[in-house]
Amino acid sequence: MRYRFKPSKPAAVLGAFVGAGMLVFGISSFKDTDSRPFMIFWCLVVVAIVVFNLWSAFSTKGSSGSFEATDDEHDHRPRR
Repeated sequence: MRYRFKPSKPAAVLGAFVGAGMLVFGISSFKDTDSRPFMIFWCLVVVAIVVFNLWSAFSTKGSSGSFEATDDEHDHRPRR
């Protein structure tokens, strides 16, 4: 048995907006410095965050994690 976890659409959209703000901050803060490799890394990571959040928000099959239910005897979670 497999379960999927998907954040709510508002949470994922908020994450995308925060990521877009981080992208603007990174470009405006790092453009005049000698840290071009860091700026490129920053931008790539933030673009990945934005894309992931938008995918989670608008994909019907998208999920940010998969959880499997097992009958392991060492599992101490309460049963329903």
